[in-house]
Amino acid sequence: MKYSKVIALSAVSAAFAVVLLALGSFIEVIDITCIMFAGIAVMLPLAKEYYLGAFLSFLASALLGFIIGGAKVTVIVPYAVFFGVYPIVNALQVKYKVNKILALVVKDIWFLLSMFLYYKLLVWFTGYDLFADFSFIPENLKKFLVPGLFVFGALIFVLYDIVMLRMQVAVRYLVEKLKL
Repeated sequence: MKYSKVIALSAVSAAFAVVLLALGSFIEVIDITCIMFAGIAVMLPLAKEYYLGAFLSFLASALLGFIIGGAKVTVIVPYAVFFGVYPIVNALQVKYKVNKILALVVKDIWFLLSMFLYYKLLVWFTGYDLFADFSFIPENLKKFLVPGLFVFGALIFVLYDIVMLRMQVAVRYLVEKLKL
C-alpha cells in the first residue's frame, strides 16, 4: 500500500475522532458515547494493519480534541487513557496472538481503573459526588455501592470487548469494500 493512502486514512481517522471528541465536549449528555465512537474512528488505519498510523491518529485526535473541545479534561482523559488506545491494543493482541483470557483480564482491570479515574475527575471538576449524595440509600448499603459498580463494570466490559473486536472486523470489511 502506498504511504500516501495510509497517511490519508490516518488523517481521516483523526478527523472523525476530533469531530466526535469536540461534539462530546460540547454536549455533555453524549460525552462518553462520543468518546467510545472516537475510539472506533481510530480503527480505520488498523484495518490496513498500519499501527503507527493508528497511534499517530490517536495522538493527533487527542491533542486537537483537547484544543477544539475547549480543554474539556473529562472528555480527553478517558479517551487518552483508555478508549483511544484500546483499539490499538486489541489489534496488537490479535496480531501477536496473546492469550485471550489473560488479555481480557488485563484489559478489564485497565478499563475499571480508567473509569475510576474518570469518576474522580468528574467529582473533582463538578464538586458533586454521586455516590456520597444518595440520600435514599441506607448508610449500611453505601459501602457496597462502589464494589458493586466495579463488578457490574467488569461484566459490562466483557460485552464491550466482544462488540469492539467485532467492530474491528466490520471496519476492516468496510475499508476493503471501499478500496481505501
